[in-house]
Amino acid sequence: MTITVDRSNCPSVFDAGLPVIDYKHAQHPDQAHDAIRAARRQAPIAIGPHGPELLTYDLVRATLRDPRFRVPQGMFLAAQGIYSQVFNPDYWGGYLIYRLGPNYKVFMDDRHDFYGEPFVRDYIKVQHIQPGWQEVLDKNSVNWVLVPPDWTLANALKEMPQWRVLYDDHHAILFARASPLP
Repeated sequence: MTITVDRSNCPSVFDAGLPVIDYKHAQHPDQAHDAIRAARRQAPIAIGPHGPELLTYDLVRATLRDPRFRVPQGMFLAAQGIYSQVFNPDYWGGYLIYRLGPNYKVFMDDRHDFYGEPFVRDYIKVQHIQPGWQEVLDKNSVNWVLVPPDWTLANALKEMPQWRVLYDDHHAILFARASPLP
C-alpha cells in the first residue's frame, strides 16, 4: 500500500511564524541564554540553528554542553567539596546544577520567578554592590562567591581582607571568606 501526500497543502513548521533563535554564534553563555529566554517569551517552540526546537531545559542542557560554554569552575567547586553557600551569577546557576548534580545548592539560577521578588532584589543588590550588599551575603551565610572577573563585585572582594581568591582562570574567580560563617 502506498500513501501519497499532497505537500502543497501541508503547512510547514517554518511557515508558522515561530520565533527564530540563533545561538550558534554566541561567544558567551549569556548570549545563548538571552536568545532562548527571548524566544521562550513568544512561544514554547522556535526555529533554531538545527530546525524546530522546543524551548525546554533539554535545549539549555544541550547548549551548555557546547565546548564554547565550558565553565570549569564548577569542577573546581566539586573538587573542593563546595556544594552550598556560594553566590553565583544567575546565568551560571543552571549550568552548575547540571554539572554538579542535585546536591549542589546554587544561590540563584535564571528561573527568577521561583525565587520571589525580595530575593531577586537582594541578588541584584549584591551583584551591583548596592548599599546593604554585604548584609545580604551574611544573612544567607554565603562563604564563597563565584563570579566573572569583570564584575564590580569581584573587584570589591579583591580589596577586602575578609575575602581571598581561591581560584582564578580569567573566566571566573572563586572567593572564600577568610573566616567562614556557620
